[in-house]
Amino acid sequence: MATYSYDSSEPASNSNPSDSQPIMLTNAASISSIIAVDHVGFNTANGGFHKQVSFNGNNSAGAQTGNLSTIFTEAGTASGEPVAKIKNSKGTFPMSLLKAAGSFADSSGTSSFISSVNCVSISYASSVFTITLTSGVTTGNNVLVFTSYQAIANPPTGLSAGPGYYFDSNVLYIRSIGGLGATISFLVYQI
Repeated sequence: MATYSYDSSEPASNSNPSDSQPIMLTNAASISSIIAVDHVGFNTANGGFHKQVSFNGNNSAGAQTGNLSTIFTEAGTASGEPVAKIKNSKGTFPMSLLKAAGSFADSSGTSSFISSVNCVSISYASSVFTITLTSGVTTGNNVLVFTSYQAIANPPTGLSAGPGYYFDSNVLYIRSIGGLGATISFLVYQI
C-alpha cells in the first residue's frame, strides 16, 4: 500500500504563498494520487466515479442508527480472509454468500464451462461431472448447492427432475441427467 505525503499545516493564513508552494504542490499531488486508487482520476472522462472499493484487512463497523449504513470487512468463516459485510440499524449482513457458480453443457465427455466463477476445472467420467473450486473459497462441507438444468424439448420418460450433486473438500460432483446437451447451472453458497 502506498504512503501519501500531506502537510495539513499548509497553506496557513500567515504563510507566504511563494514559501508554501512546494508543500501545496506535494499536497495536491497526494490528493490526486489517493483519489485515483479507487476512482477514475482528475481530467479524465467519468472522473470521480468509483473503479472499486478497497479495504485493508479486517475492520469493525461502529454502531449505526436511523438510515445510516456502513460497508466494512471482517474475517470470513471460510479462511479468515476479509469478507465484505454491510451494517445498518437492523443488524450485520454478509454482502454475498455466493462462493462459486457456473454452467456447462450436459454432454457425455464434455468438460468445459460455458461460464464460471471461482471454479478451477471441470472433468467428466462415469456420468459425473467433477468441478474443483478455487482453493480457500469454502471451508468444510457445510455448503448449500443449487443445481438446475435448461428445459429439454421432449425429455425421455423417467428423466429425473434435475441433476443430483455431492460436495466434498472444495469439490462439487454433479450427476449427468442423460447427456442430452442441456445446460446445467450451479450455485454454491456458504455462510
